[in-house]
Amino acid sequence: MDFRDIAASTSRWYKHLNERRMSVIAEIAYEDDDGEYIEEEVEIFVKYDVCPTCDGIGHYVNPSIDSHGISEDEWCGEWDEDEREGYLSGRYDITCGECNGNRIVPVVDEDRNSKELVDRVNNYIDELYCSAREQLHEREMGY
Repeated sequence: MDFRDIAASTSRWYKHLNERRMSVIAEIAYEDDDGEYIEEEVEIFVKYDVCPTCDGIGHYVNPSIDSHGISEDEWCGEWDEDEREGYLSGRYDITCGECNGNRIVPVVDEDRNSKELVDRVNNYIDELYCSAREQLHEREMGY
């Protein structure tokens, strides 16, 4: 399992981005104080931050190439010089699955939203991440 695959699965935690207002419309789900499951559509103020998946580059090596690392045996033995050169030059790169090559992503603006909303949204995003990680793990296990 690779963080790049998980990021690509969770990159759109919102439905619509309004760059003029610097806000997103998101449908978030949470449990209220009575334990009742609630889904609601909310406007959340955002700001842009450097994409954490590609570190603001807009692309990365395809996880199918190096998701579990490249051993010395592979690098020095199995791969020929052309493959090593291709790896280092970006031949195996793909567009970042989180930012779609934009190099930046909207993140919750903690200064412009209530603490309660920030906590709910961050918990919702964490749940999406955990769910995506679990689904990828299940696929790896053959389920």
